[in-house]
Amino acid sequence: MTQRATVDHVAPVVMSAYGLTEQQRIISGFPLQGPSTQTISEQLHITRHTVQDHVKSIFEKTGVRTRRELAATVLRE
Repeated sequence: MTQRATVDHVAPVVMSAYGLTEQQRIISGFPLQGPSTQTISEQLHITRHTVQDHVKSIFEKTGVRTRRELAATVLRE
């Protein structure tokens, strides 16, 4: 029986293909789970501003404008 890849397995590969840094790949996985910027910053022990900077860079590299579009891009790929 063939198993389908899960989003958790595919997302890092897709984000790597867009040239995201390791930290950006880590952060890019969070919008798929739905937490707020504050929650991400608390879990990664970085400031909200740093999270927002990374998210902005992720959006630029992937050509999306929202977290929802980012999730759709990962699921589409």
